[in-house]
Amino acid sequence: MAEDKVVLSQEAKKIQEAKKLMDSIPDIREEKVAEIKAQIEDGTYQVEEKKLAAKIIKESLLNELL
Repeated sequence: MAEDKVVLSQEAKKIQEAKKLMDSIPDIREEKVAEIKAQIEDGTYQVEEKKLAAKIIKESLLNELL
């Protein structure tokens, strides 16, 4: 009796690893939320536009892969 076998490409393996990593990260980091909330209340919160833009692009690209 023949056995069926699945072989994943290197790219598929990398995507699988990235998905596992993303799944292991909690959706909400309570300590970070509290820190930012305090900064907003104090009027000291600063948005780093380039950093924010890079994160948005990165997330968009990851969503396209998954």
